Amino acid sequence: MGHPEPFDFKFVAVGNENYFPHHEVQYQEKYFKFYNAIKRAYPEIRIISNCDGSKMPLSHPADLFDFHIYPNNSMDMFSKY
Repeated sequence: MGHPEPFDFKFVAVGNENYFPHHEVQYQEKYFKFYNAIKRAYPEIRIISNCDGSKMPLSHPADLFDFHIYPNNSMDMFSKY
């Protein structure tokens, strides 16, 4: 992407705001393809899932998770977390 030299790449996120409970099967099918290919070629890279792992364990392997919430107001946000 225009970078002249290799750089220290440590993390990669698989997906961005495309996980919803009613799309879990489709997300996981695609997630595993990326997860397995990345880990096979670059086992040291940490994989970030965009599923919510804050209340219960994820149903797929991930080093980290990044789940976005969009509350209606600040009181909603602080009442949930």
